[in-house]
Amino acid sequence: MTSTQELTVVGIGASAGGIEALQAFFGALGTSRQLAFVVVTHMNPDHESHLAEVLARHAKIEVKVAEPGVRPEGGTAYMMPAGSLLRLRDGAFELEEISRETPNSGPIDIFLSSLARDCKDRAVGIVLSGGNSDGTLGIKAIKERGGITMAQASDAAGAPDHPDMPNSALATGLVDFALSVESMPATLKRLVESRASFESLEEYQDADELDDDLRVAFELLRSHTGHDFSGYKRRTFLRRLARRAQVVEAKSLEEYLGHLRHSSKEVSRSPAV
Repeated sequence: MTSTQELTVVGIGASAGGIEALQAFFGALGTSRQLAFVVVTHMNPDHESHLAEVLARHAKIEVKVAEPGVRPEGGTAYMMPAGSLLRLRDGAFELEEISRETPNSGPIDIFLSSLARDCKDRAVGIVLSGGNSDGTLGIKAIKERGGITMAQASDAAGAPDHPDMPNSALATGLVDFALSVESMPATLKRLVESRASFESLEEYQDADELDDDLRVAFELLRSHTGHDFSGYKRRTFLRRLARRAQVVEAKSLEEYLGHLRHSSKEVSRSPAV
């Protein structure tokens, strides 16, 4: 079993037209023990949801309804139960009953924001088809805590039936990947693999060589931004570099440093964003 510290938790928000998108996503996913998924949708609090049963027919991972006190496990997808708002707090699910007077409480924003606080740079936020702006604030929260963000692309094959939700997220400029639903799982798996390679640097790379590489990064960033990152803990700074390297698909620290040297746009985004 993957430990809580190693687990990446993927929050997926969907609304109108989202069932088809979710079916396509989990149909393309296959299996992954390093990822846990939490699906949050807009549902009438008075109607019983059958989403778990529907998605279980398309998924090769276990599909469950989230329960209070349960800790997400890798290789499992959790569905928000009807009539509740879902949060992640101290590594476990927390449910709050939705009042009939205020059923439209932005459930996607609420969950993604809690995910950002709880998992920080091990959070991934995905916004799929939907008819409003729910999810946009959650995407901002995940980006601010160093996580990865995705949205269903309107100009790709399999564009959302209702593009307002992903388009609202994209309009923030804080979405790392605008993708078709079917291509998202492969990107997620690549991100997990590349992150692991960066996180092993401190353990396996020669310490002096790593320090030299980090000094290059400090100097590049200080010369372009005026901000001195040398006071960061080395492990924290490596995590920040790893996150940006994942987004630009750099396969090594050296490759990412080369990207920094030749892209002023990337320097402005790395690694504090």
